Amino acid sequence: MPGIAVRTAATLLVTVGDGTSFPTAAHLASYAGLAPTTKSSGTSIHGEHAPRGGNRLLKHALFQAAFTAIGCKSDPSSRIYYDRQRTRGKTHTQAILRLARQRVNVIHAMICNGTLYEPRALDLATDTHPHLLHAGHRAARTAPDPPGTSRFAGRPRKPARTPMNQPHQD
Repeated sequence: MPGIAVRTAATLLVTVGDGTSFPTAAHLASYAGLAPTTKSSGTSIHGEHAPRGGNRLLKHALFQAAFTAIGCKSDPSSRIYYDRQRTRGKTHTQAILRLARQRVNVIHAMICNGTLYEPRALDLATDTHPHLLHAGHRAARTAPDPPGTSRFAGRPRKPARTPMNQPHQD
């Protein structure tokens, strides 16, 4: 996997082991301190942010591996993901942390399935990775949604508020 060399692999091996203690990739991300947390107190709930806890050694190794993977020319998927996060308004550090979190999914699958990393081929027509496109992604849609439909699982959109279905105001 791009960005993971001997030291990072050794850190992963020591901290994660065979992966049996992490049933899902979300558990591994939480252990590494890469899963977003919500700050709440009583009834107040504040936005999600990067946690300060977690295994600092593992978090640092995954952060450095993600940072290194951005410059990898042989597998540009990390750079594409990073650039997309930056265009969405994320800072450099936020984009790297999101890339590290995404790579945790791949690492967890590789450990659990016992497979090696296989880079995906770029779709030259759209200049993006095929796994980065999904039904809701703007680049995946060629035509606008028909009126009254939604791109999310074919569910119809909620009707617009009209005077007939607005809540009564007293």
